[in-house]
Amino acid sequence: MYIDVVDSPQWPVVEERAAAAALRAHALSIAEVAGGPLARWSTVATPAENPDGSFVEGGIWQLTGHARIPLPADRHLRALQRLHDWWAGNGYQVGEVNAFPDRAGGAVQATEARRRLDIIVQSADTAQWLALLAMTRGYAPAPGERPYG
Repeated sequence: MYIDVVDSPQWPVVEERAAAAALRAHALSIAEVAGGPLARWSTVATPAENPDGSFVEGGIWQLTGHARIPLPADRHLRALQRLHDWWAGNGYQVGEVNAFPDRAGGAVQATEARRRLDIIVQSADTAQWLALLAMTRGYAPAPGERPYG
């Protein structure tokens, strides 16, 4: 999913550790609503990109978190619907739950404008877990901090 980071004239200044902790806390809430634990959580900071693929000027970064939510395949669509309803009830822009036509499970995505988050949750190929991808739209690193060291 492409994230348009050009829509903001000002980027929040954030320490990567603080951004990662906030993103993880949000992921834990998502897992709780889905009905499973958060597993294999990891984050990576990458340069934010413009629609044409060039990097956003000014050293703007995007933080992406990846995780699994272990859940039996027969519970995926109900879990995705709970996430849809939770997001819709909390002011997110949320897409419809899309059931996969060729295998068990489905996917749903949401955007939370206030926190500048884009989220996708979908059934993994093996249908033993939901895959979670949560991305910040962009942030300016704290003074003296350099993502990627």
